[in-house]
Parts: sequence; C-alpha cells; structure tokens
Amino acid sequence: MDVIATDEFAAWFEKLPEESACAVTKAIELLESVGTDAPHVRVLEMPFGMQVRTRAPRTTPFAIPASLRELSAEGRAERVLFAVEDDGARVVLLYGYDVSRERARSPVGVPLVAHMLVAARVYGIYRKEVA
Repeated sequence: MDVIATDEFAAWFEKLPEESACAVTKAIELLESVGTDAPHVRVLEMPFGMQVRTRAPRTTPFAIPASLRELSAEGRAERVLFAVEDDGARVVLLYGYDVSRERARSPVGVPLVAHMLVAARVYGIYRKEVA
C-alpha cells in the first residue's frame, strides 16, 4: 500500500519528539505493510448532520473523505487521521494530533469531530492540488 503524506502532516510530524516520531513511524510502517486492517486503525464517521458533505466534489477545498480513519501508535497518545483513496491502494496521511497535550490544556480535550473537520479541509486541498 502506498502512503502519501500531506504538507500539513509532515509539518506536525517534524515537530514530534524523537520517541513519538519513532512510534508514529512504526505505526505507519505497519499500515503500509498490512493495510487498513492493521491493528490500531479505526474507521471514523462524521456526525449525522455532516454526512451530506461526503458527496462534495473532490475539487472543493472542503471534501470530507468517506474513508476517513484514525491510526494510533500502540500505547501512545499520538493519532494520525488518514484517508484511503478510492482505489484502495493508496493512503493519504492528513493530520496528526496528541491526545495527552489536549487533555493537559482542557479536561474535556478537543472533540474528535474538530480534528475530523481539519482533516477534511486538508483532504480538500490535497485533492485540488493533485487534480
């Protein structure tokens, strides 16, 4: 499976401490070799009211991928949101975040849907660039 990183993902990854970067790299390598059935991958669904946007044209700057998924590094707080392209042979790494840092700032943390919306925006930009 091919793995493509967006600029937004790369910028987040470059700022990770070495230990975190190694854990995320290991999780991505597992995703690359095993595919989307790899451990620590979960399918994400947008809230009901947002489902209609999944039909947005791929050229819009806000395209919610129907195949949005979350990859977690085993035993770690880092999460990577990614999309599986239509042919199923390519994964686009969209966005990364750290659950523990969010909980340090707020006991509630940032809702997952907020991260999903950022990932959707990044995906829309990515699709526009590759079109």
